[in-house]
Amino acid sequence: MSRRLFINDVLEQHYQDKGYAVIDFIDETQVAKLKALYSQHYVVSPTGFFASQYDPNDLAKQEIYQTILEICSDNLTSHFYEAEPFIASFLVKKANSNSEVSPHLDWTFVDEKKYSSVTVWCPLVDCDEQNGTLEVVEGSHRLMDTLRGSPQLPFPYFGYDLYSYTKQIPIKAGQAVVYNHSAIHASKNNNSNADRIATGIGLKPKEADLFHVHLSPDGKLKKYRASADFFHQFSYGSAPDEQYFQNVINFEFKTMSESELRQKLGWPEKMPIAQPIVAEHISFFTSLWQKLFG
Repeated sequence: MSRRLFINDVLEQHYQDKGYAVIDFIDETQVAKLKALYSQHYVVSPTGFFASQYDPNDLAKQEIYQTILEICSDNLTSHFYEAEPFIASFLVKKANSNSEVSPHLDWTFVDEKKYSSVTVWCPLVDCDEQNGTLEVVEGSHRLMDTLRGSPQLPFPYFGYDLYSYTKQIPIKAGQAVVYNHSAIHASKNNNSNADRIATGIGLKPKEADLFHVHLSPDGKLKKYRASADFFHQFSYGSAPDEQYFQNVINFEFKTMSESELRQKLGWPEKMPIAQPIVAEHISFFTSLWQKLFG
């Protein structure tokens, strides 16, 4: 079990067991302020799925980060125990768009043998399956040790449909899903007529060192010390600045079969698919029936 994150005991227990918890996070006035902030920077939403953290304009990213935290700072303090933010951005699915974010794990940000980091995912509109609400595989943060980073490290759960195990979380504007970065999560297309705008705040225990893992072209796993500024300046798809390099990591990437995943999540064993009765089998049984009883 990782170090405590929530102040509330019930929320903390749910988070430790399931890998996420739902909270009443901000009020209507704060929702309106965040919507205004988004409109100030993005008159028209980019197509598909968009995260402002990927915006090439570093000044815009910095202003969005600072303003989101100014609006939500007291709410973070009232819910979380000795925690500090390191990312704050908009997460948007354009209306009626191909905006699916398939099941995945977020990057590793802290030493997960001691701590856990989370995203406080707070939609500014009501969310359900129609507009691509968040989905989580409950308990998946406890399945196995993983290491996640850039540009893309091996994904341990592949070759089967993870949507079979996700739980959709309908949620109201101003509420938030707080999910562990090592939990499998996803969201489907926004099939509604309005943009699905949310904020995402990355949060970690104050005493936990922040880092980033990058797979270099020579196959080395490199660990870099990180900060909020690191992630604001980091250009996704490129290598981090070597001034932040700490050391090379040795890590054995493993995979998990669907059978093992079901067992660890407490799901019943998957039944084999019954084979269809083909025409020659039907003909054989018809002929046998006629010989015996015809």
